Amino acid sequence: MKKLAITIFFDTFTLMLLGLIIVMSASSTYSVLRFDSVFHLFSSHLFKVGAGFTFMILLSFIPYEIYKSISKPAIISISLILIITLFIAPNIKGASRWLDLGIISIQPSDIARLLLLIHLAFLIEEKHYMLDNFRQGFLPMFIWVILISSLIIIQPNISTGMLLVLVSFSVMYVGGIKFRHLFYSLSAFAAAGFVVAMIFSHSRDRIISFLNSVINGGDINLQVKQALYSLGSGGIIGVGVGNSMQSNLFLPEAYGDFIFAILGEELGFIGVVFVLFGYLILLFAGILIAKKAKDRFGQLLAFGITISIVTNAFVNIAVTTGLLPTTGLPLRILFAGGGTGGHLFPAIAVAEQIKDMKPEAEILFVGTSSKIEGKVVPKLGYKFKSIWIKGFSRQFRLENFLFPLKLFVSVVQSLIINMRFKPSVAIGSGGYVSGPAIFGASIMGAKVILLEQNSFPGITTRLLERFADEVHISFEDTKKYLKRKSISRLTGNPVRRNLGTENKDKALETFGLKPPVKTLLILGGSLGAKSINDATAKNITGLENIGIQIIWQTGELYFNQYRDMNSEKIKVYKFIEDMNAAYSACDLLLARAGATTIAEILALGIPSVLVPSPNVAENHQYYNAKSLADKNAVVLMEDNKLNEMMVNIVNETITSDEKLAGLIKNASALAKPEAAEIIARNAVNYMEST
Repeated sequence: MKKLAITIFFDTFTLMLLGLIIVMSASSTYSVLRFDSVFHLFSSHLFKVGAGFTFMILLSFIPYEIYKSISKPAIISISLILIITLFIAPNIKGASRWLDLGIISIQPSDIARLLLLIHLAFLIEEKHYMLDNFRQGFLPMFIWVILISSLIIIQPNISTGMLLVLVSFSVMYVGGIKFRHLFYSLSAFAAAGFVVAMIFSHSRDRIISFLNSVINGGDINLQVKQALYSLGSGGIIGVGVGNSMQSNLFLPEAYGDFIFAILGEELGFIGVVFVLFGYLILLFAGILIAKKAKDRFGQLLAFGITISIVTNAFVNIAVTTGLLPTTGLPLRILFAGGGTGGHLFPAIAVAEQIKDMKPEAEILFVGTSSKIEGKVVPKLGYKFKSIWIKGFSRQFRLENFLFPLKLFVSVVQSLIINMRFKPSVAIGSGGYVSGPAIFGASIMGAKVILLEQNSFPGITTRLLERFADEVHISFEDTKKYLKRKSISRLTGNPVRRNLGTENKDKALETFGLKPPVKTLLILGGSLGAKSINDATAKNITGLENIGIQIIWQTGELYFNQYRDMNSEKIKVYKFIEDMNAAYSACDLLLARAGATTIAEILALGIPSVLVPSPNVAENHQYYNAKSLADKNAVVLMEDNKLNEMMVNIVNETITSDEKLAGLIKNASALAKPEAAEIIARNAVNYMEST
């Protein structure tokens, strides 16, 4: 017995030490980005391992017979704690599992698993003479198993509850319970478990996705796919500790549930075999200790603990390698923002990336039904909830007196939406609507990511900053206006995924124009910009005299006023549907300095003259354009100088190939085409690790 105990001790210590090394390697990148410390997650894990190791040593000096006397009160107490947990535990990722004890947080379900095994061993020993009897032998044990596992399942923690049933029935079978009693009850429970799993959308989606990948050869879960990439790239001896590529945010939960994949990548086939061999040693040594225990209680307790540890380990490995469907909680993310396309479309770009990374993720947009988000979001297939909020007008209007009431109602609506949806992460992309919605999500414990598209942050961003975990900015200048500079990330403004350029001659043909004449593209937004349209009309002869051709989007409000100016070299449009063709056709762009326009011209390297609108909140368009003009990435022309300077600035820019080339080079250098992917990956990591 002593040799077996020593074997288990050193086997456990070796696996624990190896785990610490791989956790340190797998968590370093995420720790730096999330906590500004390479060792943050490792330190937390080391503390827990140290505490566990200390308890293991202390408990080894306690005779296991003592657990018999505390079996009944312990199982009753943990049942009550599990019930209380459902009501008082914070909702994290849609589940109530954790109890915060100040220094440490615990999952009562982990304690419940051990106490249930202790109680089953006690009952089997106590009722050994009536184990064949269904009512007096099997039923009391079955009730405790169903009670504890059900309390765990409804947290929800379906996989843990189902595994607990499997391990408990294994102990009962070894203890002498009739096979037919176990078989019938397990079959009924499995059927009920399947029904429950299909009721919860997150588990249903995972099961269907898994079956589709197995039966029909469909796509496998992205997380599993990345895990297999990780395992496959390890080869025989691995890439070496600290050299994993997948741990650099490619594999969500790399330092947690999918740590086995990183182990395989860094230590290779040899490392995987070593770990599997370590668990097999633990299995055989545990069973041998169970056989040599002096009483039935000790035998069943040793067997149950051994089977529980090894089963959980091998189920984790099976999930990592795609042999079993992934488990976990619903990945729910809430987006709030709108009022204008500049606030909405960056959020949509991030949502599309998240759907690519996590097809099973549940996405909800919150906005106002009367604005652009109320029309666009439902058409894209995303869930949409409307709240009453509306911005405070800078002009005197009677509706401004309703603002406090609308704000209060919107906060209440947002709290209700968040309580029902239970998001893990909330992304605010600006506009008044994001205020109540993101505040509500923060109150409910969601991680908060803010997107600030403008050089000077809007009032909503400045108010929500205190609740945020990250603020993604598009301009370096923005950081100086934020109070919490440490959470800012210069990521760029997300752009739509289908943004791109095409053959210039083909693009010109789309608009009825011909090369090699240089082309000026004039934009004023979907509704139009009065001052730009007026200046264009007033200077149209001067622009024609430069020897250029013009694509002119007047906007819906002004099209009828200028449609008659359409000619062979001047193409007037109410709205341009194919912006990729418009960008590809032009040699120079003249437009407002909205955040979305800027993100697109930087991504495509479009030479631009930006005319900031003087009618926007906090003059943010001027700061946008000024920030770029200071880096010679655009030409800045103020709105009040349009009439007198338009022809000269266009002429000086579009006729100078050297100046155009400089603008292209400098604009492209500031581009952040990966912004949507980076933000989406951070959001997914929050969802996976919360």
